[in-house]
Formats: sequence, C-alpha cells, structure tokens
Amino acid sequence: MLNAAITEIEASRATQLALALAKVARIDFPNNWPRLFHELAAAAGLGGGSQTTTHNGTAAAASASPTATMRGYLCVHHVLSELSTKRLSADRFAYTGACALLWPAAWEHWCHDMHGIIAHVDACFAGTTQETNAALVERWRLGLKVVRRLLLRGEADPEDDPDPNTSDARRLAEVTPILQSALEALIARRAAWRARSSTHPNALSTVLAWGPKKLLQTLGDAQVQYPHSSRRSVPGVLHVCFLASTSDDCLSADGGARIASLAMSYAREVASCSAYFSSSAWESAPTAATMHESSPTRFLMGIGDTEAAAADGGGGGGGTTSWRPFDVPTATQLIRAIIARHIALQSEDATSWLENAESYHHEQMSGGAGGSAAAADAQKCRASAEYLILSIVALHRDWASSPTLGASCGKTNHVAAMLTRELEEARAMIAKDASFGADGSPTETCMRLEAACAAVSACAYDLYDHVPFGSWLCEGDASILWMLALRGVGLGARALRRRACLAVAAWVADIPDESRAAVYAALLPSLVDADLAVSLAACHALNTLINDWGFNSADLLEGARAHIGGADAGATMVQALMGIVSRCEELDSHTLGIETLASLIDRLGPEAKPYCALLASVLPQAWALSAQQNILLRDRLLVVMRHTTCALGEASPTLHAIVLPAIWESTDPARPDDFLALAVEALRLWRAVLRSAPTASDDLLLLLPRLAVLAEMSTEHARSVLSLVESYVLLAGDAAFVGDGGRAICAVFHSMVGQLNDVGTGLMMRALELSVQAAPRGAVAALSGVLSRVIKLIASGDETDTVCGYAACVLSRVAFTAPEVGGGAAGLAALASASGVTGAWPKVVAIWLGQAYAGMADAPRRRLLALGALVLIVQRDASAWSVATPLSEALKQAARESGELPTAAGVSVERSVSFELYDAGGSGDDADDEGAEVGRRAALFAQDPANAPVLSTTRQALASLGNPPELAALQV
Repeated sequence: MLNAAITEIEASRATQLALALAKVARIDFPNNWPRLFHELAAAAGLGGGSQTTTHNGTAAAASASPTATMRGYLCVHHVLSELSTKRLSADRFAYTGACALLWPAAWEHWCHDMHGIIAHVDACFAGTTQETNAALVERWRLGLKVVRRLLLRGEADPEDDPDPNTSDARRLAEVTPILQSALEALIARRAAWRARSSTHPNALSTVLAWGPKKLLQTLGDAQVQYPHSSRRSVPGVLHVCFLASTSDDCLSADGGARIASLAMSYAREVASCSAYFSSSAWESAPTAATMHESSPTRFLMGIGDTEAAAADGGGGGGGTTSWRPFDVPTATQLIRAIIARHIALQSEDATSWLENAESYHHEQMSGGAGGSAAAADAQKCRASAEYLILSIVALHRDWASSPTLGASCGKTNHVAAMLTRELEEARAMIAKDASFGADGSPTETCMRLEAACAAVSACAYDLYDHVPFGSWLCEGDASILWMLALRGVGLGARALRRRACLAVAAWVADIPDESRAAVYAALLPSLVDADLAVSLAACHALNTLINDWGFNSADLLEGARAHIGGADAGATMVQALMGIVSRCEELDSHTLGIETLASLIDRLGPEAKPYCALLASVLPQAWALSAQQNILLRDRLLVVMRHTTCALGEASPTLHAIVLPAIWESTDPARPDDFLALAVEALRLWRAVLRSAPTASDDLLLLLPRLAVLAEMSTEHARSVLSLVESYVLLAGDAAFVGDGGRAICAVFHSMVGQLNDVGTGLMMRALELSVQAAPRGAVAALSGVLSRVIKLIASGDETDTVCGYAACVLSRVAFTAPEVGGGAAGLAALASASGVTGAWPKVVAIWLGQAYAGMADAPRRRLLALGALVLIVQRDASAWSVATPLSEALKQAARESGELPTAAGVSVERSVSFELYDAGGSGDDADDEGAEVGRRAALFAQDPANAPVLSTTRQALASLGNPPELAALQV
C-alpha cells in the first residue's frame, strides 16, 4: 500500500491511499509494522536508504522524483494526524519516538524549501520567471503541515510541565524565531502580491494567503501548549503583529483580516503568558544579569540602552536592545495603530450601520458577523484588537506593581497613561471641530474620539485609577453627558451617542452616586432614538445600571422625571423598552429589551405597581408574538410576569387572565420542546402567583391537576412541585383537598413516597406535615392512603434515622388533629391497621421516641415529636404508655431547649436556622417571591400547638389522667 501511495499519479486517488495507509498504521504500528516511519522517511526523502522493505516483506524503491516525494509527505502527514489521536501511554511513547526520527530531516527540508519559496516569489514579482513551480509550492505546503505535526505533539501541559528546559520546549524555542522570520518574509511580500494578484494566482494564493495563516496558527498553538516557546523571539511578536494588522496593503490582500486576527491573538497569548510576565516570574529572576537570558520582562518598559546596560552590570552585549518585547514606544505605537485600523469606525462599518443598524449593533457587541466571511473576519479583528490592548495594559499594570521591577518605571503604568492621554487629546480636538459629523458623515476627529472611548472602555478595569471617569462623565470637553445630549441625525452624532452609552455600561461601577440621576436623564432620550443601534446601546447601558450594586430606584425615577418633566417616569421607561421590542426584528434585541424590563420591575419592587397596568396591556401581544420567534424569549417573558406579579402583590389577580394560561402552556409535557425550555421558569412564576394571591380563586385551583402530571413524570421538579403544594394548602386550606385538586395532591404524594433520597423524602414529609397542619379536616381524610404508606415506611425498619424522624413529625401532626376528622390516637391506629403490616402501631411508637427522635437534628421538631407523643398518652393509647420513660427524657430535653429548664453548664442550645426559615418564612429560596404567604405561614406558626410550654402542658396532661402511677416518669 505504501508503494502504491507514493507512486500514484492522480492526486485524489493518492489522498485516498494515504488515508487508508493511516488507518492501517493506527492498527499495525508499532507491533506489526515497527519500521513504518523508516519507510515513510525514505519515501518522503527524510532519511533512510534508496530501498525500503514494507511490513509485508515486499521491497519498494523510494523514487526521488518530485511527485514521489510529495506523495511521501502526504502519507507522513496523514499517518501522523491519525496516530496523534491515540492516547494510551505506549502509543504516545511510540509516537514520540517516530517524531524524533522524522524531525531533523523534516525541519531541514522545510527550511530549504522556505528559502526556495521566497526566491521563487521574488522571481515571479520581478518578472524573471513566468511559470510557477507548483511542485515546490506543494512540497512546501505539505512540509509545513508535517513540521506543525512534529512540533505540536500534545505532550506538555503549561500547568503540569512549566519547565522551559524540556526537549520539546527547547526545540520550539529554537525554531520559533525561524518561523517568525519566515512569517515576516511572507507578510512583507503580500503588499506586492496585492498589485500582482492576477499573475500566478493559484501558487501565490497558497504561499501568501494560506502560508501566513498556517504559520500564525502554528506559533499560536505552540505558545499555548509550550509557554516558553517564544522566549528567544518575544521582540518579534509585536513586529509580526504590527506588520500583519496595520499595513493597508497586507490587510487588503486576500485573507488579510484573518491573518491580522491571528497575529493579534498570537501577540495576546504572549502578552498574557505567565511564563514570561507574571509577578512570580519577575520575583523569581535571580539577578539582573541572568534576567536578560531567562526572562525579557526586565526590558518591558523600554529602559534606554545605557540604563539597561548599567542595570545589567554593563553586560549583555548587543542583546540589550533586542530584549524589549513590550516596551512603551513599541506597545504604544502598536496600540495607536490598531485603534486607528481596527477599533475606529471604518467605511465598511458605516455602510453596515446604514444598511441595518440593529444587525450592526449586535455584530459589534458579539465580535462576530452574520454576513459574509470577510465581514466576520473584520469583526474578529476588532475583538482581537480589544483583547490585545487589554492584555498589554494589564501586562504593564502588573509590571508597574511588581516590587522587584516596578521601581524602574516609577510605579507607573505608562501604557495606561498613554491611553488616557489619547482620550484627552481626542476630547480636546473635537471641542475645536464645530462640524464633527453631527449632521453628516463623521470627521476624523469624531472617529478618533469614538475609537478612544472604545479602547478606554475595553480596558475599564485596568484603567480605573488612571481615567477620572467622574470628571469625564460630567466635566470638560466632550464629556459623556455632552455626547449623550447630541441630537444630530448624522452618523457622527449617532456614533458618539452610541459610544457614550457603551462607556456608561463599561464604567458603571465608577459612576458617582450624585451623578446617577443625571445619567438616567441623559440615557432616556437615546432609549427612544430613531437609530436602533443607539437605542440598543442605551438599553444595554440601562440594563447594566439597573443590575449594578449601586442601583437606587430614587435616582432612576428622579432622572426619568427630569427628562419627561412629569411624575409618570416609570410608565415612560416601560413604554420605551416595549417600543424597542416592537421596533426590532432580531431575537437578541427582543431578549435585551425584555431582560431590561424584567430587571426594572424587579429592582423597583412595590414602586413598579403603578406601571404594571401598562405592562399588563402589552404582555398578551408579546406572548403571542414570542411563539413565532424563539422559545428563549418566552422564558424571559415569564420572568417579566413573575416580577410584575411580585410587584402587584395582593393586586396580582388582575394578571391571572394573562399569567395562568402562560403557566398551563409552559408546563405541558405534551409539548416537549416548550416544556424543557420553560418549565423551570414557569414553576417559579406559578409559585409567585400563589404566594402573592390574597385568596384561592377557582382559576388557581384548576391548575392543580398539572402538579400530579409533573410529579408522575419524574422527580426532576420534585422540589418545585412540593413547594407549590405547600403554597396551595396555605392559600386554600381544606378547599385544596376538594374534588380534582385533592386527588391531584394525593397523586403527588403517592408518586413520591419511597421514591426519593433522604433529602427529597425530607422535603416531601415537610410538605405532607404542613398539609395536615394547615388543612386538618381535608388533608387527613384525602391523604389517608399516603399516611398509611408513611406508617408502613417507618414500621419496615429499613429507613434511615433522618427519614424516620421526618415521618414521625407527620404522625405528630395527625395526633394533634381532632379524632372526629380521623386524627388523634384512634385515627393513627386505624391508619396503622390499613398499612397491612402486622403489629405496625407498636413498632411505630417505639421508633417514634427512639430512632426517629435520635435522628432529628432540629430542636423545634424534637419538641413536636415529644408533645405529639404526649397527646397519645392523654388519649390513653396503650402503645404510648409503654414508652413513658423515653418520653420523659424527650420532654425534659424540650424544656431545656425552650429555656423552661436550666441547661447544664457549658451546654448551649441553638434553634435550627433551616427550621426557622421553613416554619416562619418559607423554604428559604426566592424570598422576593414570598408575598402574602409570609403572613400565612406566620399565622400558622403562631397557632401551632407544638409551641405550647412543655412543663405546663405535661402537668395538665397528667392531671387530666389523674396522675396515674404508671406515668410517674413523666413528672418533669
């Protein structure tokens, strides 16, 4: 097969044979084909003799023809690609050995071909040759792929193997400068290629468009995989980046945007690599003399040659000047260039903005583009430029703050200072430009200010102590508020308004409290701007402000009133946000508007109540339209409904006509796509509706059967379903157990008993206990089957102490229930008889004050167990009388925990926080949704017979029985 692959003339068949050979090699190498790579090396001219023996014993001559050599390279590439995916240690070891065998010759041949390629390209441009050497180009291309495979073996992890002295790291450190030189040579010739693209298009496209991209990918991947790979060539990184990302000729040639993006990404990887520039690297550098060789950070800030030589003790020779990788002059020159070329508005941006402002905004925000490949590459360039600027600023910030090296720069981040000066200069220039494009196309000064704002905003975190945002916001030339107040319809004014909105969002944490009302007042006109790019930027800024820790509803309403000159500020904002939703077409726009609206209602809380009627008038239409777009938009609308319900409180039934159909539709398992995406948020909305409702209306009770369906499907939503059951019982009381509602609640508990883990069973038992406590007349009768299963669960003796404890709490509630409705000792005995377990009741009573009591960690629940057992004593239950001694100990402990009896010295009694949350204020989650339910729980807690004083209750119980001697142990 190898002989056939290297002698095949037709290219497509040769590729298929090479792929087949790679599959065979995956199975046969190394055990059945140990000399595979010797044969491949000979076939590709990378070593070995003129004749090779294949693994099946046949001889194959390794021809030296160019076609055979290319086919050999093709086979090597595909075999390496296939074997590199094997992950067993033995396979990795064999693969490493093969790479070591091929590397020297492969690297030497590729370097030779690289020189030939450069000479051939120059000859083509000079006109000394009219024909392209296709064989040379193809061999060079395949050789680069092979070299890339041999370099990036996937062995080292920067976190696991940071040692720069491993063989692979040393090899990469040696070849990286050569790869950079090859890259520079190709990039330098792209300008000439642009003018001669019609000549030899295929060959030159491979060399000058594909080659730089593949080299940059190789360098970038090597930097990520082996962080020390660029330690001998760091200065060349910014040079390559500068050439690839700022030259108009290079960018205009085929693939220029993609190459620029890769170059900036490579520079960013180096700038942010801890192997060169971390504080630990600086502080671990032993001496200034060795720093020249071990780490280039000593020369980071562009110390002059004389100063650098003196700092190194006069040594370093001619290498001092070369080790200035990210010095201030180079870094600032690069940053200024990429701001002007990639951050500033370009003619293509203006065209895209004017064609579709909404799409333009989202493309700018996401760093991608939904249009052509060229547009997508341009957006990637912008994102890469922002990340590179941020990395360089952060690098110099860390360098300036280093106790070891920061003194040489006066503890000053000069790159950050440069960005600040750039902003100030741009602000000063536009103040002198009366016609900056407010009513037309943006002028150069306008674009410079917009770009400076964008760059400074991208580095907001690292510039917080350099840019006085408070003064920039309100004072001086071209302040943020001045830009927001621009009313021109030209692209220049719109660009500055949009950039001011985004600057507010980026610097939200630095906005002074006293200026926030003014910011809100300035943002609102942009929120209703005719340009959707400006409106969406203002919406983004408003959303960021609302969700900021420093949000104050008074500032928002004050600013809104200042803008509209009236009191109905909230209604204006609601209308503006809904206007964005109605004006826009894309899902991202709708989602942004709805999320901002949800955050607004949530943060305003009860203050949003006057505006909820307006919101209710537009929600039905928004819900109907969302069905035609994306399910995620419906999820956001459910959030808006929940916050609106909470804001209305007891007036929330006015929303039931909108909200309840949405809940029913979103929790329908028959619509699996909707159910999977919306069920969680719909259940939260359902809970908020129940907690806010003042009474249980018929339309609320009609939703109950859906709970049974959800519970029977799976236990995924068990917590939410049980929480809803609690809310229904607290709201409706005994009415919740009438008709279909009672059957649904019963089905919920039946589907969960014995099916959950200890945590889930605890939640289920608490919901069951609350049902018996809040609706004793309806619950005991409707849930008799469930209660019998609980008794069976305890009597089996197979459950943990924790489960038995929670189950016994349910039985204690039944004991407190009046006998005429199925409670008390008689009711419990009847339930035990129905469980089908022989002698169930005596077993249960013994576990009640034994295993169950010992497994209960909550002090109030232990009190409940003790007083519940005391009720059985009063009702002369024989099984309870037999456990009088453990009951006496339980009552004494309860009295001590409630403070009725003194505790032993050094022993503290604390009430369980989780129990307090459950009994007095709900289950502790979604506290903002609790609404009127807090009062219902508090009232139930106040009437709880388990809160009665232990000592007096026990005395009264014994007195009612005539203080029988059999119960002498209970004389607390």
